[in-house]
Amino acid sequence: MIDGRLLEPLYALSRMGYGDDARLREAWAQLDGRRDPGGRYVLDWDPQGYFRPGLKDDPSKRITLYAYLALKHREDDRVPASKEGFRWKRVRVR
Repeated sequence: MIDGRLLEPLYALSRMGYGDDARLREAWAQLDGRRDPGGRYVLDWDPQGYFRPGLKDDPSKRITLYAYLALKHREDDRVPASKEGFRWKRVRVR
């Protein structure tokens, strides 16, 4: 079962190129442990609002899609800009 507190940060960090960071190993293990035998991910919360990704305790196509996207981007060998020497510029706001 999965909710946004685990999947959204993993997806975002993997998209930024930090998917293989050692600090995320436990989170990836938790995500892997929440997959059902059919390879789908189950929603463990009941989201309220306009767009609902599914019903609680049912496999969710949306959650499964984002979990597999996060896993795909985890394996990308892109290097984030900050590791290439990116530096912030100070900008004066008037």
